[in-house]
Amino acid sequence: MSRADKLIEEFSPAQHPAQQTTENEQSSEEQTSDNQTSGESEQQSEEKPNLDELLKQVEELAMLNPLQYEQLREEKAKELKVRTSVLDKEVANKRKQQSDEYEGHDELLEGIEP
Repeated sequence: MSRADKLIEEFSPAQHPAQQTTENEQSSEEQTSDNQTSGESEQQSEEKPNLDELLKQVEELAMLNPLQYEQLREEKAKELKVRTSVLDKEVANKRKQQSDEYEGHDELLEGIEP
């Protein structure tokens, strides 16, 4: 076998290292594409919470003490499909609203003596 034949055989398309890498990359890209498609389908099948459900959850979170809220905030943000910063602001607003409502009831207690 001549030197040229050896080189041709050594670097034939089936055995060429660059060709193998390209084939592996193509296979990997196809798998990634398939995974993205199935992942997108799963995400679309998961429904986002509606506004009423979001507001109800924010109200419940606002009633927790700050330490309890801190432990749950990241998990709840993922569950509700919102950023933690947005959830924090909404909970803070709800707490202020609840506090304002509570202060309005102080006049009911004014006439009561211990």
